Amino acid sequence: MEDFVRDAQGISVVDYLYDPRREYADACDDLTLTNAAIVMVEVALFRLLETHGLRPRGVVGSSLGEFAGMAALGYVDWPIVLDTVIDLGRRFGSRAGLGGLLAVLGDPALRTEVPELSGTEIASANHDGHFLLAGTADELGVAERALDERGVVTMRLPLTTAFHSSRIEHMRIAALAAMRGVKFDRPDSILYSSATAARVTRGTPETYWETLRRPIRFTDTVSAVPAGPETVHIDLTPSSSLAAIMRVSHPERTARPIITPFHREQAKLAALVGEIAPGAGALGADRRQAR
Repeated sequence: MEDFVRDAQGISVVDYLYDPRREYADACDDLTLTNAAIVMVEVALFRLLETHGLRPRGVVGSSLGEFAGMAALGYVDWPIVLDTVIDLGRRFGSRAGLGGLLAVLGDPALRTEVPELSGTEIASANHDGHFLLAGTADELGVAERALDERGVVTMRLPLTTAFHSSRIEHMRIAALAAMRGVKFDRPDSILYSSATAARVTRGTPETYWETLRRPIRFTDTVSAVPAGPETVHIDLTPSSSLAAIMRVSHPERTARPIITPFHREQAKLAALVGEIAPGAGALGADRRQAR
């Protein structure tokens, strides 16, 4: 995928990710490169798990992860998906306007309880201790100050676009044009959308516009995916954020990350394969399910 992006777009995602001048805490805020990086990392991890015999019974896509999900599952060819998310990054990066997302460690009810938050929208309500606010830079600044006065911890995400809110409505036509090649029709689909908390059996540009425009419903979507006591949910995000959310929202389910801040990915992978298919190298149909 790196070779494809370099040849087709003239940019190197690997050089961006592994630039020796960058520190761990530095923001990755080039939307064109980060969009491509998220899809590349998640699809590559999916393929890596396949080489160990792990094939999922269901895939939950959250935000840009839905694009990675349909590429990993082969519903849309990954070169088309990569071209699409890079095009989206360029369009949003140049025309979306200032705004962003604010992570809040608190109850989503704060959105209505704190008057200074009235200008914002909830972009994602992950559980009763974590949610995301979307708004303009000024609106988020007001919200930050008000929440800080109440002792609520917040963190501004490295974005200049208020995704998953009405603030991006003016980008609809441009986004649909970028996603014109993103189409599939799969009645047997195992891909679930965090925009609708339901299976995606027919993907169109309009479907994936809603993925960017609607609030994220990851927690509701996980609840909608059939799971038994032996189900293992595997977090393929570059930040392990979904596994962290599930530890609170679904403590009864098993969620395993691969990438962590501690650079132990190989050990995580080995432990995961050993947990799901010990000594077999493949996932048996009557053993644990990998999601």
